[in-house]
Amino acid sequence: MRDSRVALPVLVLMTFVLSGYLSKAAAELRVSPRIKVREAYNDNIFLTAENEEDDFITLVAPGLNLGYDSRRLTASLDYQMVYRFYAKHSDRNETDPKETQRATADASLTLYKDIAFVDASDRYQRVTIDVRGPVAEDNALVNRTDSNYVRVNPYMEDYDRQTIFLGGDIALRRLTLGGEVGWSRFDYEERESMKSTVWSASAKYLLSSLVTLTANYSKDFTESVTLGAVKTESITSSIEYAGKIPSTITGFRNVYRYVLVDREDRETGAQVNWGIPISSRLQGGLLGRYAYYEFLPEGEKANRYSARGSIGYSLKVGELSAVYTYNRNDSGIDANDYVNNIVWAEARLEF
Repeated sequence: MRDSRVALPVLVLMTFVLSGYLSKAAAELRVSPRIKVREAYNDNIFLTAENEEDDFITLVAPGLNLGYDSRRLTASLDYQMVYRFYAKHSDRNETDPKETQRATADASLTLYKDIAFVDASDRYQRVTIDVRGPVAEDNALVNRTDSNYVRVNPYMEDYDRQTIFLGGDIALRRLTLGGEVGWSRFDYEERESMKSTVWSASAKYLLSSLVTLTANYSKDFTESVTLGAVKTESITSSIEYAGKIPSTITGFRNVYRYVLVDREDRETGAQVNWGIPISSRLQGGLLGRYAYYEFLPEGEKANRYSARGSIGYSLKVGELSAVYTYNRNDSGIDANDYVNNIVWAEARLEF
């Protein structure tokens, strides 16, 4: 997608200007400012196999959430600036607004009763450039870029995607079945058009009042950062427990086939989440994840492990928390191996 930093302010301005004309009925405007401050230690900021470099990182992130609801228009904006200061690598400080802004904007306008709608969205966020490169949870320095993704249904910024879906759900006591099937076409401005069938199927079974089993399968498209459209095939299954220690075990298999280049990425693995309530205000959490990757046609294989432990204390106006994350990549190519440990303390206040 083309970089368009002006798109978000324009979208938000149009949203709130239109709100003044489209409804004389009572409307609700919500404003919620916040700020987050974090001090972190990272033992391998560049995710290298050897000669690791560590640093202390201070993060300051002021933000604002706006919401607007009226009879014909629903709009929301979440905007924040994420400043990072490195104690040993000050040349890596992130203070330029082009690097620090993060935003999500959504607007839905009802044109005619409950039949015709126009939806618009904008996502300005930091994303992973390439899953084959070094990737570590909570490490924002390596293999990352800022992405601005704008969509006004059905028009996208540098291509037009038309998608038609037909779907529904069937509930049979403890079992719920769902599915969608559709057709999607990409009309690029400078490339050959592309079309394909897209569909998904899901099943949810309530084993007991505390245990739920789910399974999902889908074929769809995503957009990579640098290599264009990607055909995706995804299978997931999970067991969710809603007892005193809520937990979820998820297995997954994802295949990504790139349309414009000879490339395929395969990912197979599992993830486990636990929520650990300690008191009415104190909450702990644990996460473990393993994924096995195959990168074709080169044939590289990699095992990736990650773990996360957290504890948080709820305040009337926010939360205090401490987090530890562990990331390890064990590749068939030694130069691509790395281990990363990050620990931080954070205060988040909402007003």
